[in-house]
Amino acid sequence: MAIVMVWVACRLEAQPALEFFTNQANALLQAQFGFGVTNIPVYSPTNSAVGYSDSIHFLLQSAADQFDATTPATDLPSVFRPLFSLQNSNLFITGYACATTNYEEQISRGFKTPSDPNGA
Repeated sequence: MAIVMVWVACRLEAQPALEFFTNQANALLQAQFGFGVTNIPVYSPTNSAVGYSDSIHFLLQSAADQFDATTPATDLPSVFRPLFSLQNSNLFITGYACATTNYEEQISRGFKTPSDPNGA
């Protein structure tokens, strides 16, 4: 007798993209690193071991991919923009904003330059 386990990604309709992403990312980061999505270390001038790593990025991308796996195949990928905070010369990601779940809407806004004060 063989037991087959299947992982199924499901999303409640009431759970928007950002909420789903944040919950998934938080669970993945807490399990592996002991910190959550509101306290991701990016840079420390006094501790070179502290920093945004490819392992952190992989978990965040996995959370985004999990959300996109629950949407129709015709939808384009969701984009989550990090929100940064400088605390005692240490840089952290303190959350995310949903940049778009609609590619056409985002493109219609045009592109921003880094010097644009209305950048987001």
